[in-house]
Parts: sequence; structure tokens; C-alpha cells
Amino acid sequence: MTHVHALPSYGTLIRSAYVRFSGRVAYVDGDREITYQQAWELVGKMRRRFFEDGIVPGAGVGFLSGNCAETALLFHTVLLQGCRWTPLHPMGGKGDHRFILEDAEIETLVYNPETHAERAQELAAEVGSLARVYSLGPGPVGSDLLERAASLSPDYSRPKEAPDNLAYLGYTGGTTGRPKGVMLSHSSLVTNATMSLAEWDFSPGVRFLAVMPLSHAAGLMVLPVLLRGGTVIVGEKFTPDTFFAAVEQHRVTASFLVPTAIYGLLQATEAGMSSQLETILYGASPMAPDRLEEALSVFGPVFQQIYAQTEAPNTVTVLPKYDHDPGRPDLLRSCGLPVLGNEVRILNEDDKEVPQGDTGELCVRGPLVMDGYWKRAEDTAAALRHGWLHTGDMARQAESGHVTLVDRKKDMIVTGGFNVYPTEVEHVLMAHPAVAQSAVFGVPDQKWGEAVTAAVVLRPGRTVSEAELCARVREAKGSVQVPKTIEFVTEIPLTAVGKPDKKQLRAPYWKEQDRFIN
Repeated sequence: MTHVHALPSYGTLIRSAYVRFSGRVAYVDGDREITYQQAWELVGKMRRRFFEDGIVPGAGVGFLSGNCAETALLFHTVLLQGCRWTPLHPMGGKGDHRFILEDAEIETLVYNPETHAERAQELAAEVGSLARVYSLGPGPVGSDLLERAASLSPDYSRPKEAPDNLAYLGYTGGTTGRPKGVMLSHSSLVTNATMSLAEWDFSPGVRFLAVMPLSHAAGLMVLPVLLRGGTVIVGEKFTPDTFFAAVEQHRVTASFLVPTAIYGLLQATEAGMSSQLETILYGASPMAPDRLEEALSVFGPVFQQIYAQTEAPNTVTVLPKYDHDPGRPDLLRSCGLPVLGNEVRILNEDDKEVPQGDTGELCVRGPLVMDGYWKRAEDTAAALRHGWLHTGDMARQAESGHVTLVDRKKDMIVTGGFNVYPTEVEHVLMAHPAVAQSAVFGVPDQKWGEAVTAAVVLRPGRTVSEAELCARVREAKGSVQVPKTIEFVTEIPLTAVGKPDKKQLRAPYWKEQDRFIN
């Protein structure tokens, strides 16, 4: 007898969700309600359009949009068609967008003309690898994908991919100055979905408010919601007022927020929410324990922390609701326990496990972990050496198994839940003719967790304003990476090997803190 043991593909899970709950509402986007059946039909029509336009399995599809239901629907279309998905950050700079499209060899770009018409025009004119451009509705460049798909018969065929095929090529910043493409297979995404279902407190019929970018981490939360027969309520942009209004209007039971957003909610309310909100997932950066205690007192026991990174999406560790105990500050400081199915170890510089409670690099292995970095063999070998994903985060692990982040091995800044890599910002600053040297680092900030700060040495006899430098960073890298403060200094301290001494630069700002992460 022959036994075939294989994980289902991500496309198989997508198909199962849409078919199983066909009569329910899958998405609420503004005034629109889209049922599972309508969503499945639109996905099938877009698949047919892709096929007739010659978009073959394995081809790269890029996407640029603010939050809308079509973000999830197109993601599902691309994976069912056996193509690979590369989202562009909606707040990213044109320089990064262009680099990613070229590096990922993207042949098809889909954009939302309501949010990114001008950027799409620029990219269509400048990126030579693009064979076709689609808009979601009438747009200034490319053809209207929704209109051209509307009259076609849906393609409901089985997914055109295999579990080991590359599904998601997402980009993360790099300390060498250029984003790196993270290769996630269908197996990795299936692992992510099943781990989410096992660990996250999503009740059947969950009503999930998506206010973080659906093109990134929040996008992988859609399928677990659908597999619970739930509804995704699409929010365009987070503000405390719109969040509270949506929770009440749409009877929201769950959401995902970064700590900065939770801090905003705390500033906007002095009383607990009189709603049926059951679960707030939070992650992307650690949350200050005192603010977490405050949030628990205001909103009740609804918080669940997730720790992960693009290379191991959304589900490396989880701090469940029952561990959010104000009487246990050690737990409130931790990022939780390894998710079932992941192996986590704390390793030293020689990749040996450190004694329990000592600090080392947080490393993880298992089917969740990426296949490697796109076209970057050396970076892949370094990140996955000895079979472990080296996260770059310094941590310690208690006897209970709880992991607490202590510092970042590299100089990455997490501001408002987004990763900023200082070298990238430094390169933009130093491109200005008046700038001789620059060093970018994070300082503690009540609102953002960390605020991007730059020390700049000017060339003799040259001047430049803080506003001008910030404008250059905004154009090249997007608003998230703009320094909140630029200090003009006479020199930047150096390490013994001649590199800017970031620890020395940060030290005055962190001297009142008991850890170098916020």
C-alpha cells in the first residue's frame, strides 16, 4: 500500500474556506459587503484573466495599495494561480519600490488608483521588467483588472502549485542598505495558518478589524479568520476614533495592533470599552510593561502578544491572555512561549546554547522558517547556519520556557511597529553634499516605542537644514524612516574597528532604562 504524506497547499486552504462558508459575509469594506461566494467568484474571474493574459505559474506579481478587500482577494488569486506574491509597502519610498520590483523580477504590477496612482505611473515608466500593469478600477496607467475580469467565467480549478513552491517573496530591510527578499513557500504559509488557528483566540465567526497594512503581516491573518467562518472588516487607516467607531458599528471581536496604536487608544479613552471585543493581538515591537498594565486595566483581559519576523511570519512565540498577569511583571516583559511546532533556542556567538537565563541570540527552526533570501546565497547561509534561523534579536529564556527580548544584535530600530534599518537612512543622509558623516539610531519614545534619531557631521563650510534632510529621507525611503530628530555634531564616536559606535550614541538616552529595547 502506498501512503502519500504531504501538507496541503495554501491554495487548498483558501479554496476550502471560501467554499465551506459560501453564504456568510467574508469582507466588509466601507459600504461594501462581500460574501464568501462572491469573493470566490471574483478570485476565479481574476484567475481566468491572469491565464488569458499569459501570467504563468512561477511568475512574479507585485502589489501596491492601501487597505482594501481586493488586497486579500488578489493575494489569494496569485497563490491559487501558482504565482509568487510581492507586496510593496504602501508607505514606502519610490527608491525602495523600484529596487524591489527590479530585484524580484516582477513582471506584473497591480495597484490601487485611489491610493497610489502617481507612484504607479512613475514605476511603470522606470521599471523595465514590467510586462503588464493592472489597476483596481479606472487608473492613469495599465488596464482595469476588475473590469477586464468581470465578464469572464470563473476558473475554479484546483490550485496550480505545490507545497514546496515559492509563494511569498516579501522584502525586509537590510543592514547593508538594500531590502532583502524573503522566500516563503506554501508549506511555510500553511504552517503559519495552522499555527494561528491553534494559538490565537479567534472564536468561530470571528469579526476581525484589519487596520494594519493588509499587504504585510495583517494579510496573513485573513485566512485564519476565513477558516473560522469569520468576517474581515477592512479599515483604511488607524486612528483611535475610527477604531472605536468600527468596533461598535461592526460588532468587532478581534483585531491586530502595534503597540504605538494601543498607546493611542489609551490616550483617547479613560474607560473600558462597552463592546464585545474579545482579542487584541499585538506585536511587531515589544510593549512597555507599564503601558501594558494600563491597557489591561482599561480594556480588560483581551491582549495576546505575538512575536515573529518576515523570515518566520507571525507565529514564532505567543504570550497568551492568561499570562497577561499584572501580578507577574516578568511575564508582561516577555514575548511568550514558542508556538507549538517551533523549536526555539538561545545561542551564543559559537551557536552553542547558553545556560538558562543567560542572554544570547534567539534562534528558531521548523516548517515555518523561510527557504532563504532571494538571490543572496551568503546572507542565506549566515541567517540559516547550522539549520537555525538566526533572528538577530538578543533574548533570554526562563525555566518556564518564556522568552524575553533584551536587545537587537543589529542596529535595527522598531518605530510604531515598523522596522527601520539605520544604514539605509544613513546612506540617504550622506548623499547630501553638505553631509560628511551620519549615524542613525533609536531612542526611547512614549508614542513610537523608539524614535529614529540621526547624528550628522557637516562638511567644513557647508550647511543644510534639518527639514531638507528629512525631506530627502521621506522621498527616498518613506515617512516611517524620517528621523524625528537630527543632531548636528562635530564628530561621531567610533569603535575600535572604525565603525560608528551606536551603543555610545544611544547610551545617554537609555540610561534610565533597564533594557535596550522599548
